[in-house]
Amino acid sequence: MVLEVREETKGKGNKMGYRSDVVLAVGKEAMPAFMTALSRHPSAASFVFKEHDEMWKDYQGDGNILVRWSGIKWYGDGYPEVQAVQAFVDDPEQFLPEDFDDAADIHDCYKFVRIGDETDDIEQHGGGFWDIYVSRSIEF
Repeated sequence: MVLEVREETKGKGNKMGYRSDVVLAVGKEAMPAFMTALSRHPSAASFVFKEHDEMWKDYQGDGNILVRWSGIKWYGDGYPEVQAVQAFVDDPEQFLPEDFDDAADIHDCYKFVRIGDETDDIEQHGGGFWDIYVSRSIEF
């Protein structure tokens, strides 16, 4: 299945501020590190597991999760839940349990894609989940 993330939030409603569309997939192998990252802020787990636009709890049928937020303010100032997730995305090794076999492998166990309001504002981390990618097109 191809999952397309599109910028659809510009000009809608009374939303103020810079908005992004975000997709995060975390494999079951990276889940302990991810949960450790979320534990650093009391509301981060709720943000991920309850305050999303879409969640697949068994993504690709292997105990992985996929979370999507649409039109979200994805910056750390004033949003500690975003900071907790971003800390994992930026440097997942810091959250690995001591018994994790190979730190290099964790990059193949998650995928993060963020598309901001600006056309060239695209952020991607992780090497897993080849089916999550940015797709650009002209629509009319």
